[in-house]
Amino acid sequence: MLTGDQFGGPPHSVTGAIIMEPDGPTVSLSSPNGGEMWAIDEQRSVEFSAHSGPTAVHIEIDRGLGQGWQTLVDDLPASGGAFTWTVTGPISAHCRVRVSDTDDPTVVDVSDDVFTIGRDLSWLVVGDHTGVVPVGTGEDIDITLDSTGLAH
Repeated sequence: MLTGDQFGGPPHSVTGAIIMEPDGPTVSLSSPNGGEMWAIDEQRSVEFSAHSGPTAVHIEIDRGLGQGWQTLVDDLPASGGAFTWTVTGPISAHCRVRVSDTDDPTVVDVSDDVFTIGRDLSWLVVGDHTGVVPVGTGEDIDITLDSTGLAH
C-alpha cells in the first residue's frame, strides 16, 4: 500500500511498501543456512517454507566429500516446514542441504553457505586458569582428559 501527498505542490512524497509475491512455486531453506555446527547423533531441524504449489519436498545433504547429494527424506509434506533429523556422519566442514519440490526439482533452494557436522565435545572441559601471561612469554597449562562418556 502506498500513501502520498495526493500530488499537491512539489516536492511530492510517496511512502509505503511494495510487496512482490513470487511468480510461481518456491521453496526457501532457512536452516541450516551456513555457519552452524551440528554434532553427530544430535536431533536438528531442517527448516524451510514452500509457497504457491509444492505439496511435498525432497531433502538432501552434500558433505563436500565428493559423494554428491544424499537423500535425507523424500516426499515430506511441504506444509510442515521442517524435518527433524538425527545427524549422521561422516564429519565434514563443507556440508550443504538442498530442499526441492518433489514434483518439480527445478524449484529448489540450497544452504547459502557451508555448515559443519562434527563430534559432540561437550565432555571436554578445561579447568579454570587465572593469572597473567606477559607478552612474549609462555606458560604451561595442565589439561586432564579422560574417556568418561566416550563410546569405545
